[in-house]
Amino acid sequence: MKNINHYMAICDEIAKMSKCLSRKIGVIAITPDGTVLSSGYNGPSRGIPHCDSNERLEWIVSELKKTHSGNVKSFILDNDWGNKCPRYIMKYQSGEGLHICSASHAERNCIVNCAREGVRIKGSYLVMNCPLPCQECSKEIINSGVTKIFCKTGPDYDSGSRWLLTMGGIEIIQID
Repeated sequence: MKNINHYMAICDEIAKMSKCLSRKIGVIAITPDGTVLSSGYNGPSRGIPHCDSNERLEWIVSELKKTHSGNVKSFILDNDWGNKCPRYIMKYQSGEGLHICSASHAERNCIVNCAREGVRIKGSYLVMNCPLPCQECSKEIINSGVTKIFCKTGPDYDSGSRWLLTMGGIEIIQID
């Protein structure tokens, strides 16, 4: 794919729309000739409050009271609330504490946006401004019929992604 940097720049712009306080990821689906089919960024589903809202805080506190003893509100309500991912405030490591996360990954949102609009994604490529996707997104990429992904060079999100994508026949092109 010539001019992949152009598509990566589009992903960077789309990522700016993300309300996620953890990561800003943008993804586009393109045809083999470069026509943009769909886009997605990471964040909560349509109409769902973002992590910096009072509604979200109230829900997180109620969920944590079920599983943690002690003063949960003082644990969450610090100077980082609304500026930092609640999972990080609660000392979860990357990939942990996802039971309190309302965000969907950008890859999933891009695929779902195609389905929502009735756009055929089979045979297309995904371009993303992040390293290799997680295993769950990798499964959805395979099942959607995407044939190639362009992603940034970097550490694999988890150990099974590369194996899944390779076994699923997805060509992986990593960009420096």
